[in-house]
Amino acid sequence: MFADISLSNLWLNGNPITVIEKHAFVNLLFLIRVYGLFPFLEEIETEAFVNLSAAALTLDLSRNNATVIQKNAFKNVQIAALAMSGNSTIKENRLITFAVSGGIYFISSSIQCNCDLMWLVHLRHDMPVQTDGQCANFNKTVPELVPEDLHCIDQVSTVHICNVSQSVDLPCEYDYLTTNLIRWIHTRNGQFIRELNKDFIDEDTNTLHFSFCNYDDSGEYTCMLSTDYSLLPSINRSCHLNVNRKYDIDDVLLYVNFVPYNW
Repeated sequence: MFADISLSNLWLNGNPITVIEKHAFVNLLFLIRVYGLFPFLEEIETEAFVNLSAAALTLDLSRNNATVIQKNAFKNVQIAALAMSGNSTIKENRLITFAVSGGIYFISSSIQCNCDLMWLVHLRHDMPVQTDGQCANFNKTVPELVPEDLHCIDQVSTVHICNVSQSVDLPCEYDYLTTNLIRWIHTRNGQFIRELNKDFIDEDTNTLHFSFCNYDDSGEYTCMLSTDYSLLPSINRSCHLNVNRKYDIDDVLLYVNFVPYNW
């Protein structure tokens, strides 16, 4: 790990590095370039680069076949240029800034432009970010992409089933963008039932938890999420809960049919 030292250029040539781990580079305020991160680099973990904001960092990863940059791998980092191969993936890194004319460049003409790029498409609308590269699955370049090209918000409502008196968890997940929970609401047949209070919600995961299912809990549940992107201020995720009613012996009617018997 490199931390709290005055370092501007770092040569790592000849080191077969496959993973840059969390907190590998911390508080290197003057770091501007890291050399030699090829050809084996497979992953940059979350918070691998932290607090590198005084100088603008240049990273050339384009000589690696496929590198996955995890969500928030760069935290409070100013980027001059980040070059990547077309097979590489960069997940949402919202906590970065860009130097003048700074950007993320794909050195390829065959990039898979998928939902992992959704954050970058939205970010470019909110701040000046340079990008380059040709999509293999669209007749567009990366700078030409708009959110509607990616179809990353499905409207499919998943179904969860529980029995009366059993517990159930309803997840609220969206993988591609950082979100904050606004509220959970419960509806049935299009009619508003209630807004769930915090007693039912795991604040770390936004999961809705019922310790004991009740038949009245059946219906549609929607978690409303906010984002930091002006083009997409909110996202709704829905699921359906079916509760199987448990019948007690008092609820059962017993019919006895007596058939006459001739002795």
